[in-house]
Amino acid sequence: MDHANCGKRFLSVGQPYLLGEGRIMRIISGHASAFINLEHRCLDPRMCFVVPPHSVFEIEQQSKDFQLQVLSFNELPKEYELQRFFGFRLSESEWQLTDRYFKLIWQESQNRPPNMTIIRHLQYALLARLEEYYCASKHAVMDRQDNGQLKVYLRFMELINRYGTKEHFIGFYAKEIGISPNHLGYIIRTVSNATCAELINRNLLMQAKVMLKYSDQPAWEISDNLGFSNPSAFSKFF
Repeated sequence: MDHANCGKRFLSVGQPYLLGEGRIMRIISGHASAFINLEHRCLDPRMCFVVPPHSVFEIEQQSKDFQLQVLSFNELPKEYELQRFFGFRLSESEWQLTDRYFKLIWQESQNRPPNMTIIRHLQYALLARLEEYYCASKHAVMDRQDNGQLKVYLRFMELINRYGTKEHFIGFYAKEIGISPNHLGYIIRTVSNATCAELINRNLLMQAKVMLKYSDQPAWEISDNLGFSNPSAFSKFF
Protein backbone atom coordinates (compact mmCIF):
# COMPACT_ATOMS: atom_id res chain seq x y z
CA MET A 1 0.00 0.00 0.00
CA ASP A 2 1.72 3.16 -1.12
CA HIS A 3 -0.28 5.18 1.36
CA ALA A 4 -2.92 4.60 3.96
CA ASN A 5 -6.12 6.55 3.75
CA CYS A 6 -8.08 5.79 6.85
CA GLY A 7 -10.96 7.61 8.46
CA LYS A 8 -14.65 8.39 8.28
CA ARG A 9 -15.91 9.27 4.81
CA PHE A 10 -18.98 11.09 3.58
CA LEU A 11 -19.85 10.52 -0.07
CA SER A 12 -22.15 12.39 -2.43
CA VAL A 13 -25.25 10.49 -3.52
CA GLY A 14 -25.48 9.78 -7.26
CA GLN A 15 -21.84 10.69 -7.89
CA PRO A 16 -19.65 7.87 -9.30
CA TYR A 17 -16.13 7.74 -7.91
CA LEU A 18 -13.40 6.31 -10.15
CA LEU A 19 -11.09 4.48 -7.74
CA GLY A 20 -7.58 4.27 -9.11
CA GLU A 21 -6.54 2.48 -5.92
CA GLY A 22 -8.13 -0.50 -4.23
CA ARG A 23 -10.24 -0.01 -1.11
CA ILE A 24 -11.00 -1.86 2.09
CA MET A 25 -14.24 -0.38 3.48
CA ARG A 26 -15.86 -0.93 6.86
CA ILE A 27 -19.39 0.33 7.46
CA ILE A 28 -19.42 2.07 10.86
CA SER A 29 -23.01 3.26 11.15
CA GLY A 30 -26.18 3.96 9.20
CA HIS A 31 -27.31 2.33 6.00
CA ALA A 32 -26.73 2.90 2.28
CA SER A 33 -27.18 1.24 -1.08
CA ALA A 34 -24.46 1.49 -3.70
CA PHE A 35 -23.25 0.26 -7.06
CA ILE A 36 -19.78 -1.29 -7.01
CA ASN A 37 -18.64 -2.03 -10.56
CA LEU A 38 -22.31 -2.09 -11.62
CA GLU A 39 -23.32 -4.57 -8.89
CA HIS A 40 -25.95 -3.34 -6.46
CA ARG A 41 -25.12 -3.82 -2.77
CA CYS A 42 -26.62 -2.83 0.58
CA LEU A 43 -24.11 -1.29 2.97
CA ASP A 44 -25.06 -1.99 6.57
CA PRO A 45 -23.21 -1.68 9.89
CA ARG A 46 -20.40 -4.17 10.53
CA MET A 47 -20.11 -5.05 6.85
CA CYS A 48 -16.71 -5.06 5.16
CA PHE A 49 -15.97 -4.69 1.44
CA VAL A 50 -12.73 -5.30 -0.46
CA VAL A 51 -12.77 -3.47 -3.79
CA PRO A 52 -9.98 -3.95 -6.39
CA PRO A 53 -8.14 -1.04 -8.04
CA HIS A 54 -9.73 0.72 -11.03
CA SER A 55 -13.27 0.18 -9.75
CA VAL A 56 -16.26 2.51 -9.94
CA PHE A 57 -18.17 3.17 -6.73
CA GLU A 58 -21.46 5.09 -6.54
CA ILE A 59 -23.76 5.66 -3.57
CA GLU A 60 -27.40 5.35 -4.64
CA GLN A 61 -28.87 6.47 -1.32
CA GLN A 62 -27.71 6.76 2.29
CA SER A 63 -29.07 7.53 5.72
CA LYS A 64 -28.03 10.70 7.53
CA ASP A 65 -25.89 8.74 10.00
CA PHE A 66 -24.08 6.69 7.33
CA GLN A 67 -20.33 6.52 7.95
CA LEU A 68 -17.60 4.25 6.70
CA GLN A 69 -13.88 3.74 7.21
CA VAL A 70 -11.59 3.35 4.23
CA LEU A 71 -8.10 2.00 3.68
CA SER A 72 -6.63 2.46 0.21
CA PHE A 73 -3.98 0.32 -1.45
CA ASN A 74 -2.15 0.40 -4.77
CA GLU A 75 -0.60 -3.03 -4.88
CA LEU A 76 -1.48 -6.59 -4.02
CA PRO A 77 0.87 -9.52 -3.39
CA LYS A 78 1.21 -11.79 -6.43
CA GLU A 79 -0.53 -14.69 -4.68
CA TYR A 80 -3.56 -12.54 -3.94
CA GLU A 81 -5.77 -12.38 -7.06
CA LEU A 82 -8.70 -10.04 -6.54
CA GLN A 83 -10.76 -10.22 -9.74
CA ARG A 84 -14.04 -9.19 -8.18
CA PHE A 85 -14.94 -7.20 -5.11
CA PHE A 86 -16.41 -9.07 -2.19
CA GLY A 87 -18.41 -7.95 0.80
CA PHE A 88 -19.82 -9.67 3.87
CA ARG A 89 -20.85 -9.09 7.47
CA LEU A 90 -18.21 -9.52 10.17
CA SER A 91 -18.83 -11.21 13.49
CA GLU A 92 -18.12 -9.26 16.67
CA SER A 93 -14.68 -10.82 17.12
CA GLU A 94 -13.83 -10.32 13.42
CA TRP A 95 -14.93 -6.69 13.63
CA GLN A 96 -12.72 -6.07 16.67
CA LEU A 97 -9.70 -7.65 15.01
CA THR A 98 -10.09 -5.65 11.79
CA ASP A 99 -10.49 -2.54 13.91
CA ARG A 100 -7.06 -3.18 15.44
CA TYR A 101 -5.55 -3.56 11.95
CA PHE A 102 -7.12 -0.27 10.84
CA LYS A 103 -5.72 1.52 13.87
CA LEU A 104 -2.25 0.03 13.45
CA ILE A 105 -2.07 0.99 9.76
CA TRP A 106 -3.38 4.47 10.53
CA GLN A 107 -0.77 4.95 13.29
CA GLU A 108 2.05 3.77 11.04
CA SER A 109 0.92 6.09 8.24
CA GLN A 110 1.17 9.08 10.58
CA ASN A 111 4.90 8.57 11.15
CA ARG A 112 7.15 10.95 9.23
CA PRO A 113 8.40 9.40 7.10
CA PRO A 114 6.06 6.39 7.22
CA ASN A 115 7.67 2.96 7.06
CA MET A 116 6.04 1.63 3.88
CA THR A 117 7.41 -1.90 4.40
CA ILE A 118 5.57 -2.21 7.71
CA ILE A 119 2.40 -0.67 6.23
CA ARG A 120 2.41 -3.09 3.27
CA HIS A 121 2.88 -6.12 5.52
CA LEU A 122 0.05 -4.98 7.79
CA GLN A 123 -2.16 -4.44 4.76
CA TYR A 124 -1.34 -7.88 3.32
CA ALA A 125 -2.05 -9.48 6.71
CA LEU A 126 -5.41 -7.70 6.88
CA LEU A 127 -6.34 -8.77 3.33
CA ALA A 128 -5.36 -12.36 4.07
CA ARG A 129 -7.48 -12.32 7.23
CA LEU A 130 -10.47 -10.87 5.38
CA GLU A 131 -10.11 -13.47 2.65
CA GLU A 132 -10.12 -16.17 5.34
CA TYR A 133 -13.26 -14.69 6.90
CA TYR A 134 -14.95 -14.41 3.52
CA CYS A 135 -14.14 -17.98 2.46
CA ALA A 136 -15.84 -19.22 5.63
CA SER A 137 -18.91 -17.04 5.08
CA LYS A 138 -22.21 -18.12 3.51
CA HIS A 139 -21.57 -15.74 0.58
CA ALA A 140 -18.47 -17.70 -0.47
CA VAL A 141 -20.29 -21.03 -0.06
CA MET A 142 -22.99 -19.79 -2.44
CA ASP A 143 -20.35 -18.60 -4.94
CA ARG A 144 -18.63 -22.01 -4.89
CA GLN A 145 -21.91 -23.82 -5.44
CA ASP A 146 -22.60 -21.77 -8.57
CA ASN A 147 -19.00 -21.56 -9.76
CA GLY A 148 -19.83 -22.20 -13.43
CA GLN A 149 -22.49 -19.51 -13.52
CA LEU A 150 -20.22 -17.12 -11.63
CA LYS A 151 -17.49 -17.57 -14.26
CA VAL A 152 -19.97 -16.69 -17.02
CA TYR A 153 -21.13 -13.65 -15.03
CA LEU A 154 -17.56 -12.44 -14.45
CA ARG A 155 -16.79 -12.89 -18.15
CA PHE A 156 -19.91 -10.90 -19.04
CA MET A 157 -18.89 -8.08 -16.67
CA GLU A 158 -15.38 -8.11 -18.13
CA LEU A 159 -16.79 -7.76 -21.65
CA ILE A 160 -19.12 -4.94 -20.58
CA ASN A 161 -16.16 -3.05 -19.13
CA ARG A 162 -14.21 -3.57 -22.35
CA TYR A 163 -16.90 -3.09 -25.02
CA GLY A 164 -19.88 -1.59 -23.20
CA THR A 165 -19.40 1.91 -24.59
CA LYS A 166 -19.94 0.62 -28.14
CA GLU A 167 -21.86 -2.66 -27.88
CA HIS A 168 -25.30 -2.14 -26.34
CA PHE A 169 -27.04 -5.43 -27.17
CA ILE A 170 -26.97 -8.84 -25.48
CA GLY A 171 -26.35 -10.74 -28.74
CA PHE A 172 -22.78 -9.45 -28.98
CA TYR A 173 -21.91 -10.63 -25.46
CA ALA A 174 -23.61 -14.02 -25.87
CA LYS A 175 -21.60 -14.64 -29.04
CA GLU A 176 -18.32 -13.65 -27.33
CA ILE A 177 -19.03 -16.02 -24.42
CA GLY A 178 -20.27 -18.78 -26.70
CA ILE A 179 -23.78 -19.35 -25.36
CA SER A 180 -27.27 -18.36 -26.47
CA PRO A 181 -28.70 -14.96 -25.48
CA ASN A 182 -31.49 -16.66 -23.51
CA HIS A 183 -29.03 -18.80 -21.54
CA LEU A 184 -26.82 -15.78 -20.85
CA GLY A 185 -29.84 -13.81 -19.67
CA TYR A 186 -30.86 -16.62 -17.32
CA ILE A 187 -27.37 -16.85 -15.77
CA ILE A 188 -27.05 -13.09 -15.30
CA ARG A 189 -30.46 -12.87 -13.60
CA THR A 190 -29.59 -15.83 -11.36
CA VAL A 191 -26.24 -14.43 -10.22
CA SER A 192 -26.97 -10.71 -10.05
CA ASN A 193 -30.77 -10.39 -9.85
CA ALA A 194 -30.52 -7.98 -12.80
CA THR A 195 -31.07 -8.40 -16.54
CA CYS A 196 -28.32 -8.10 -19.14
CA ALA A 197 -29.97 -4.94 -20.48
CA GLU A 198 -30.04 -3.39 -17.00
CA LEU A 199 -26.31 -4.00 -16.51
CA ILE A 200 -25.44 -2.75 -20.00
CA ASN A 201 -27.48 0.43 -19.47
CA ARG A 202 -26.11 0.87 -15.94
CA ASN A 203 -22.59 0.71 -17.37
CA LEU A 204 -23.44 3.32 -20.00
CA LEU A 205 -24.93 5.64 -17.41
CA MET A 206 -21.99 5.25 -15.06
CA GLN A 207 -19.45 5.76 -17.86
CA ALA A 208 -21.30 8.90 -18.95
CA LYS A 209 -21.26 10.29 -15.40
CA VAL A 210 -17.54 9.52 -15.05
CA MET A 211 -16.72 11.18 -18.38
CA LEU A 212 -18.80 14.26 -17.57
CA LYS A 213 -17.05 14.63 -14.21
CA TYR A 214 -13.46 13.64 -14.96
CA SER A 215 -12.95 14.71 -18.59
CA ASP A 216 -13.06 18.00 -20.47
CA GLN A 217 -14.98 16.50 -23.39
CA PRO A 218 -18.18 18.26 -24.49
CA ALA A 219 -21.44 16.34 -24.19
CA TRP A 220 -21.69 15.70 -27.95
CA GLU A 221 -18.24 14.06 -27.97
CA ILE A 222 -19.09 11.90 -24.96
CA SER A 223 -22.31 10.92 -26.73
CA ASP A 224 -20.31 9.79 -29.77
CA ASN A 225 -17.76 7.91 -27.64
CA LEU A 226 -20.57 6.00 -25.93
CA GLY A 227 -22.08 4.88 -29.23
CA PHE A 228 -25.20 7.04 -29.29
CA SER A 229 -26.55 7.99 -32.71
CA ASN A 230 -26.79 11.68 -31.78
CA PRO A 231 -26.64 14.00 -28.73
CA SER A 232 -30.44 14.02 -28.52
CA ALA A 233 -30.52 10.25 -27.98
CA PHE A 234 -27.79 10.66 -25.34
CA SER A 235 -29.86 13.30 -23.50
CA LYS A 236 -32.99 11.11 -23.57
CA PHE A 237 -30.97 8.24 -22.09
CA PHE A 238 -30.53 10.29 -18.91
